[in-house]
Amino acid sequence: MKPRSYGPFPYSPVVRRPKFRWPNGARVALWIIPNIEYFSLEERPGGYGAGKVPDVVMWSERDYGNRVGQWYLFDLLDEFGFPASHNFNSLLFENCPQIAERIRARGDEFVGHGRTNGERQDALDEGEERA
Repeated sequence: MKPRSYGPFPYSPVVRRPKFRWPNGARVALWIIPNIEYFSLEERPGGYGAGKVPDVVMWSERDYGNRVGQWYLFDLLDEFGFPASHNFNSLLFENCPQIAERIRARGDEFVGHGRTNGERQDALDEGEERA
């Protein structure tokens, strides 16, 4: 019987690896990746547990972020010239298209983050996931 592999790549203890060097001699890396979320008042935010519906407090926090906070963050990122990647629920494209337009205009990345934060992706069957 062939032994099972350790994992997808060979084992390498950190004390035996070559010293990592960032480009241009940088000593620190910063990745800015805000979650930009969508869920309706009819959904349980996060899709977890037995939370109440509607959860007005959670919905209000998310709604403030989409209507106000995200726009201040864009301005701050612009001021300092920082790029960002954005965890982005796909239903935002139709419900808050101006956010997607600003991300495109900035040249930032979209990171797929499900359709909505009211839906657990691990609970979808293959057909639902494919759709």
